[in-house]
Amino acid sequence: MKNLKKLLVASAIATTTMSASNISVKIGYDNMKFGDISDSGASIAMVSSKANKGFAYELGYVQGDILAITKFGAIYNWKVSDNFYTGLNINAHGINFTSNNNTNSSSFIGYTYGLQGKYAINKNNNIGLSYSTGTATDNDTGVISEDLSIASIAYSYRF
Repeated sequence: MKNLKKLLVASAIATTTMSASNISVKIGYDNMKFGDISDSGASIAMVSSKANKGFAYELGYVQGDILAITKFGAIYNWKVSDNFYTGLNINAHGINFTSNNNTNSSSFIGYTYGLQGKYAINKNNNIGLSYSTGTATDNDTGVISEDLSIASIAYSYRF
């Protein structure tokens, strides 16, 4: 919950530096695989872009039972048809892992890259799917490295 508050503060700062028509809020559900651990949870993100197509920045947070992931990344979308867009994404991640019995906690940093597709219902409403894969390394030791993959479904609203 503490990370969610940080995300909302960062999002508020980002919102004040950009015009409102460039900001979207994305709410979704993510399925995460981190090494041999699978988790899922709700996600929230702020996306800044001039239009559905082109370059965008994304700041987001996912909270599962075991994993909490903060991400900052870039997206490039292009138009396929009137309402359908496809794109590429790359993200930097901060990951907090807590064991099932809450006895141990570790932090990792990493990256993912992947594909996404979205359908523009109208100018302000979109639904999308994305899949990203990458790796993360233990922040404290720098030794342990784990594979990371995230599949998402999300709804976004442009202000």
